[in-house]
Parts: sequence; structure tokens; C-alpha cells
Amino acid sequence: MHCMVFLQSKGPAAMTEPSLKIDAAAWHAGHLAGRRGLAVRHCPYSAGTVESWSWVSAFIEGKAEWLRQSDRPVLQSVAEMQ
Repeated sequence: MHCMVFLQSKGPAAMTEPSLKIDAAAWHAGHLAGRRGLAVRHCPYSAGTVESWSWVSAFIEGKAEWLRQSDRPVLQSVAEMQ
């Protein structure tokens, strides 16, 4: 199951500032998955949900930390993200 990122926007002010909701548990799990070097396809949440957005955004941060701490070639690591 793949996760997709989404933005929620409501009202006239949303045209300039989208509002984002974060699920703390999903964010933590995504960050941990990224730090462990897992692929983004391991996201357990349905695409388009707050949990999915939270997991994927944290996964990206965790994966960046994993890449900085490893001596893996970047192109190889990017391929592993998918």
C-alpha cells in the first residue's frame, strides 16, 4: 500500500496558508521507519489520510538522517526509498 501526501485547506485564508494536521503516533512510526532505512512502500496507512501525510513526512526526515549516517551512494538510497 502506498501513501500519498495531501494538504487540507478551508476558507479564504487557506489559499495562502494551507492547514496541515499531524498524527503524532503515525509521525513517530514514519520517522523510525526512515531511520531504519525502510522503503516508503512500508507505510501502513491509506493514501489521503492524516496518518499517511504524517507518516510520509516523518519518513522523509528519518530517511535523510539515515542517509547522512551511512556511506551508501545517494542514487542507490533513493531507489531504495521507493
